[in-house]
Amino acid sequence: MKLYELVFVFDPALASAEQKELQAKLEKGFTILKTDDMGLLSLAYPLNDNGQAYFVSYLVEVDPDKLEEIKLNLKLEKGLAKFSFF
Repeated sequence: MKLYELVFVFDPALASAEQKELQAKLEKGFTILKTDDMGLLSLAYPLNDNGQAYFVSYLVEVDPDKLEEIKLNLKLEKGLAKFSFF
């Protein structure tokens, strides 16, 4: 297992309840060591015609062999504008 920082950028058009529900669903695939809910932030460049997005950062433990599979599954999630592993 390796440590990664994972950042989710949620579509701001989602209602708060929908965003929390999606966040809970996405958190099930990882061992989460730390969470930083950064909230609604302004973007330097518009993303999907929005000037703001909701950010949540995690410190997660993931098996490197499963990382590509996880990335593919995250790409299919509606409401998740962007994500990034560091």
